[in-house]
Amino acid sequence: KQTSFSDFPLLTLIKDEDTVVKVFGKEEGGFIKNMYLTIFDDKDIVLLHLKGKISLEDISKFTTSTKKKHGN
Repeated sequence: KQTSFSDFPLLTLIKDEDTVVKVFGKEEGGFIKNMYLTIFDDKDIVLLHLKGKISLEDISKFTTSTKKKHGN
């Protein structure tokens, strides 16, 4: 099955000088079961698919920690 990013709303966006991270996912019953991260910098592009039962609280902790490390 082909997946479209339009099926997955943007959950958060993290930027620093050279890197942009976008986190996409659909919430179902308080959990994200499929999450995609795109990471762009001046040299690389990374697409990461995480599948599981990820709580919205876990995502919030991850993004807060990442934003603190990158000054956003």
